[in-house]
Amino acid sequence: MKDITELSYFYEEARSGNQESLLEYKTAKAYLHGKQLDTKTIEILKKRGQPILWDVC
Repeated sequence: MKDITELSYFYEEARSGNQESLLEYKTAKAYLHGKQLDTKTIEILKKRGQPILWDVC
């Protein structure tokens, strides 16, 4: 049986190894739910009086 030190090491390795995948998931989820434009682009559109539109699948 593994001791707590080994288990902690395995947990931290798995957690750090998944950070890139989690970031990709969060970005894709935000995009799907309407966050497709960055803040700078939104501000430019607002100044121009243009609607903020994005692709809807």
